[in-house]
Amino acid sequence: MRRKIEKYIKWTVLFLTLFGTVLLISRPVSADQMVNQSERTNNVRVLTDSDGYSTNEGRDREFGKQKGNDDGKNGYWPNVNRQEITIPKGIDYPDKYRDGYEEGYSEGWHKEHPFQGAIFDVFVSIWGVVSGLFSEAN
Repeated sequence: MRRKIEKYIKWTVLFLTLFGTVLLISRPVSADQMVNQSERTNNVRVLTDSDGYSTNEGRDREFGKQKGNDDGKNGYWPNVNRQEITIPKGIDYPDKYRDGYEEGYSEGWHKEHPFQGAIFDVFVSIWGVVSGLFSEAN
């Protein structure tokens, strides 16, 4: 019986090691995809700004991103609660401002804390995979 338990533990350690290795190797690909998605979003905003349709939306988002980046450098966590974001006067699109603030806050925090940011990203990825497995099981 003890031999079966030891064998089970060895297989579990092997599986977790391989799973962790695959997850860490595949993580940079996901980051590259996010950069490409961000570039596409910026290109779309430039097109809509040239039409004069949503210049205030882009302005509010960029203002929120700059403010969030500054606050994120001094923040304790990589994420901020959306409801706690204070909207300054003169903002026409509070949702766009909050989107930009969240994005900027995360970028600022990751620039200031690169090692903790990498660890946090790994745990977020693991959590996403595990929760995805359990959500498909239902």
